[in-house]
Amino acid sequence: MNSTLQNATEIFRRFCHEKSVGEKSTISRHLKSIFVAGWTESRLEVSELLNHTTHELFKGNNLLRSVLAVFIVIGLLGTLVGLADSLAQLSPVLGTNNPQQTNEGINRALNDLLKQMKSAFAPSIWGVFFTVLGVIFYSLYIHFACSPVKSELERLTLTVWVPQLYPTTSQKI
Repeated sequence: MNSTLQNATEIFRRFCHEKSVGEKSTISRHLKSIFVAGWTESRLEVSELLNHTTHELFKGNNLLRSVLAVFIVIGLLGTLVGLADSLAQLSPVLGTNNPQQTNEGINRALNDLLKQMKSAFAPSIWGVFFTVLGVIFYSLYIHFACSPVKSELERLTLTVWVPQLYPTTSQKI
């Protein structure tokens, strides 16, 4: 039995070498799953294998989505800090007892506050801007980089690798 396993390992190693596939790559593990199922004549769930391999190939995409979410959060945080700072400037004006000075001070403070609101909302505007750009670039990345790889993996698995590595009963005879 041990020599059979060594024989199978050597056959798979030669197959990977002929196809120029690295032995430790995600695709190699994908191919080995097909090969081992064919060698041991066990059941092969191709759709589950494709889902697993696709997940392994694109697991870095979760990080990209998280970065997009951070843009909005940082923008909102910046806006809250800016609003808190702007509103804090009203406190000294509201604390005076002289009505004439209070009205002038409040008018001046409100005028200054409205000018500062533009800069207070700037982080949110930039956060939304970068999020929109990020979503556009992420969508293009998915469409032009990830989808073709997934389609090619499915095509090769179903039309090339499964027939070569997981022989049918008639092919074995």
